[in-house]
Amino acid sequence: LQLLCQDRFGSTPMDLLRQHRLDAFHQDLSDSKSSVKGISQLLDRWNLPDSKATRSAFMERFGQSPSELRRRLLKR
Repeated sequence: LQLLCQDRFGSTPMDLLRQHRLDAFHQDLSDSKSSVKGISQLLDRWNLPDSKATRSAFMERFGQSPSELRRRLLKR
């Protein structure tokens, strides 16, 4: 599995899983229906730890922190 993922996607299976979870977390944060749920609840939903590493990965992937995204969307 490691070799297949590396050859096909250029990453490890865990990196792919983390990317998919971050994408789903981002989608939930962007959904106005999810705005009633806290960030920690959404992290739990996608089995992402509430950690500096998760925030850093989110920042790297989306250019802002989860809380910055939430604040920006709630201003609309």
